Amino acid sequence: MSKNIASTNHELATLIKNYGPFSALLLSYNLTFDKSLRVNILKDLLQPYVTEKRKEKEGMADEFRYRLGFFNIYGEYQLQNLLFSWNNNSLEEEYLVRIYQALEKQMPDPDILKPVLLQTKARSCIKEIDEDLNRIFVDKNGAFDGLDLDLIRPVLYHSSLIEEIKELGAKYEVAIPKRFKKAELVECVLGYFPALEEEKIAELRANLLTLPPTLITRFAKDNNILVSQDLKKEEAIEYILKNSAVLAAAYRRPTSRKDYYFTEEQKQKYGLVEVRAYEEDSLTTNISAKTKDVYREDSPKKSPKEIKKSSLATFLYISLTVLATISFGLVIYFVFFAGLRN
Repeated sequence: MSKNIASTNHELATLIKNYGPFSALLLSYNLTFDKSLRVNILKDLLQPYVTEKRKEKEGMADEFRYRLGFFNIYGEYQLQNLLFSWNNNSLEEEYLVRIYQALEKQMPDPDILKPVLLQTKARSCIKEIDEDLNRIFVDKNGAFDGLDLDLIRPVLYHSSLIEEIKELGAKYEVAIPKRFKKAELVECVLGYFPALEEEKIAELRANLLTLPPTLITRFAKDNNILVSQDLKKEEAIEYILKNSAVLAAAYRRPTSRKDYYFTEEQKQKYGLVEVRAYEEDSLTTNISAKTKDVYREDSPKKSPKEIKKSSLATFLYISLTVLATISFGLVIYFVFFAGLRN
């Protein structure tokens, strides 16, 4: 149908833009589609450009080239973001046309999408139309942003900047705070103990609120909870996964730090063999044994009371050491002074 109305991609894209966002039209017929449809269109469209960009920077230590090495397992938002970051009008128009034609083939009635090409409502840019279409592309079978659960963490961790991860949160109506207030940090930690009785939760909350943020963060790490007052990249990822409506029932905490790195099987399956730094680098492998214990499943877990007691003992030890040093200095001073007088 669309070929009879417009002969070029530009003409067809112009008609769609003149109609504007059209997800409401499809939702009125209760039509939704698996995100894999849009993901596959974006990958097919962008693959030649990605290959060219990587060749341009071949042999260079370039962060953007490194992140593009994971292109074939990008999530939906990463692909959308990559498309619009290039500001290529003809590429965007080709994308809009491919999306429209793919949806047209999925229609149970060929007349459902007819108004889009025959009516002018409110002209919109392609990015606005694409964001509107987020409403009709849905995750199925426990996926998130078009990715299987076992890929979400390593893909986002290795191929996205913190700013992009925060934008991903906004897409799923999860506002990631720049910095937690103490009470917010405590509530975030408590959210990881859904099985505890209300009385135990109240007791834990009271104990945590007596601690400074640094010790609350330590308690979180000792209990394998990725959250701190200033969210790092992996903590922002966990915040999205835990608080998004999409994964409300399927969310599970990472079993260890290795959940943020690709398995050997994944490296082979997704062609990551030539991509460096997809495994634990010196920054991770050289961390102290004390830090590593945070992610060991058999590491002992300290309660807030134990942490508080430990910190108090440390404080007393430091105080006594300082007092002893001052006393020793005073003794030396008076002995020396008395010697001078004599």
